[in-house]
Amino acid sequence: MRLTPLPRHLPPPRGGVDPVDDARSALALVAAAIDRPLLPQMLVAFLDDFALGTRLMIVDNVHGRGVTASVTAAACHIALSEIPGTAQLVLASVRPGGGVEADDVDQWLEASAVADFYGLRLVEWYVISEQGFCCPRDLIGEPERW
Repeated sequence: MRLTPLPRHLPPPRGGVDPVDDARSALALVAAAIDRPLLPQMLVAFLDDFALGTRLMIVDNVHGRGVTASVTAAACHIALSEIPGTAQLVLASVRPGGGVEADDVDQWLEASAVADFYGLRLVEWYVISEQGFCCPRDLIGEPERW
């Protein structure tokens, strides 16, 4: 799979002001928020019904298989208990020295199911490495959810 370079000079959307309603705005947010040099992290953007960002959660030192669904479940619980109005999530996994893993399609499907269970919509999941980014849903031909 070919990776796309992560944009570095796009202004990030302003929380509660600019919608995160397409890949460009989501990637601008992610590019502005990740650590450089890259560190293993997961980012979760909490969005309302209008795709306005209400909060950004960064989980540091994330490693291992199956972590995407676990972080999604934790984010859903936080959204429902602490962030009223959350309707959508955008995830980003930062994998320095890595990239797409063999089970990323399964992780995408599982994370989507977890969000659905909580009544939230997982809009996108980006996997980021030094070489660029990809979306595991592309591996199964699933269309964008924007």
